[in-house]
Amino acid sequence: MLTSGKRKYKPGFKDYVVCYALFSALLLLSVFTVFSIWRQALLAALLATGWEAYSVRTVYTLSMVVLGVLLFIAVFAAEIYLRGGMACQQVRRRFLRLLVPILVAFVGGVLLRQLALA
Repeated sequence: MLTSGKRKYKPGFKDYVVCYALFSALLLLSVFTVFSIWRQALLAALLATGWEAYSVRTVYTLSMVVLGVLLFIAVFAAEIYLRGGMACQQVRRRFLRLLVPILVAFVGGVLLRQLALA
C-alpha cells in the first residue's frame, strides 16, 4: 500500500468557525454586489438604451432572476469548496480565489453604472 507519509488533518472547532466566517463574508459581499451594485448598473444601462418601458422592465426582471439563480448556485458551490479546503488547510487560499471574482464583479458593476449614467 502506498502512502504519502502525511497524516490526515482533522479540522477542529476553530477551523469551522474560520471557514464559516469567511463564507459569511463572501455571502454578504456577493449579495450586496448582485442585488445592489448590479441591480443599479443594469437598470441604468437599460434606461440608457432608450427602449420602451415594457421592454426595459422585462429585460431587467429576467436579468435579475438569472443573476439571483447564478448567485444561489455560486454560494452553494463556494460553501462546499471552502469546507473541502479545511482538510488540506487551504481555507484562506480558497477564500481569496473566490473573493477575487466577486471584487471584479463589484468593480465592473460600478464602472457599468458610471458609464450608463454618463
